[in-house]
Amino acid sequence: MQFHDFGEAESRDTWRLLAAPEGAPFEVRSQAWVHDTHLTAGTTLALPNIPAHAPVRLLYVFSGEARIGGLPLQTGEGAFLADDETSVEARSDTDLVLIATDSSASVFKGGMFSGNVLVHA
Repeated sequence: MQFHDFGEAESRDTWRLLAAPEGAPFEVRSQAWVHDTHLTAGTTLALPNIPAHAPVRLLYVFSGEARIGGLPLQTGEGAFLADDETSVEARSDTDLVLIATDSSASVFKGGMFSGNVLVHA
């Protein structure tokens, strides 16, 4: 279990890295990155660089309204982002979470949560 005091409850108009394989307040043992931001209405913010060969990104609107490309998103909605999506616009004060993973990363399937089956003799 990990704990961290961010000092500020939200990151205003900039991406804050929450979790990553390294260099984040919370370190994870997978090729995954989690960012958040609080965007003020009318602000456009470039998506953060993800240090992955083939990133898959999911943008989730925790509260508020945003637009990415031509797609409007409201509270509770999310969207997988195309490679050419580069920024998000807040249409109202908006809290966003961006989750990314590397689709080319190796996967371990021999662990406790990867389909192990108890074999009865």
